[in-house]
Amino acid sequence: MTVPKEVEFPNSNEDSFFFHTDGLACALSDGASESYDSKNWSWILCETFTKNARRVNRGTFYKLKEIKNLIKIARTEFEKFYSVKTLSWSQEASFKRGSYATLIGVIDHGTTIEILAIGDTVVIWRDQNSLLNSFFIDINYDFKKKPLLLCNQMKEDTLFFEKLNQQWSYVKIKKNKILNGEIFLLTDAIAQRVLNLSNNGYTTLAINILKKSNIEFYNWVIKERSEGFLKKDDTTVAWINVDAAT
Repeated sequence: MTVPKEVEFPNSNEDSFFFHTDGLACALSDGASESYDSKNWSWILCETFTKNARRVNRGTFYKLKEIKNLIKIARTEFEKFYSVKTLSWSQEASFKRGSYATLIGVIDHGTTIEILAIGDTVVIWRDQNSLLNSFFIDINYDFKKKPLLLCNQMKEDTLFFEKLNQQWSYVKIKKNKILNGEIFLLTDAIAQRVLNLSNNGYTTLAINILKKSNIEFYNWVIKERSEGFLKKDDTTVAWINVDAAT
């Protein structure tokens, strides 16, 4: 489900979601509005993560080597996308300044799932005691601050990799620790609202919001924005059942 920041301009939505047809992997990304063509950059990141995911029985797939390769492939695809376009001098200058986006990627490893989390896009789930869990950020996170983002330019790499386990990370979770096999991928606006609701004792309400139909979710987002409870931003939720994955 997704509701754009400007509902009258749905094509301006810079959130992207990609799901592997065999259920192996999925990814959600939120393009940074202030950067150049973050819509296509976020889409390429999701597609690259999902198409390059592989299942492993032991160990962790997304170590630094794999992450560096993921970024390299995504950058190459983004360069290809623009190699056939004629840019004005101002567009070219904006392109060189960089495109930025968050990324949440999930891989099904059979009995476990693996999550790669970069920026303020979040995965949440309930444990067997119905307590809300989130990765990488939690209720103590300040959503007003600028998150660490993936850039299509190498100039940001040193800063990015220095922030491992500080502003981004990866983790494996046993499926039997996840209530009903349900995980939810959220961009920052809805993540902030859901985490706040849960922190105030309304976890069931928060989860039910994420299970609304498309029209119910749309109406809820519009109402929450008008009442000042939800930041006006592209708002996206992906509801995944990892027990159903193959």
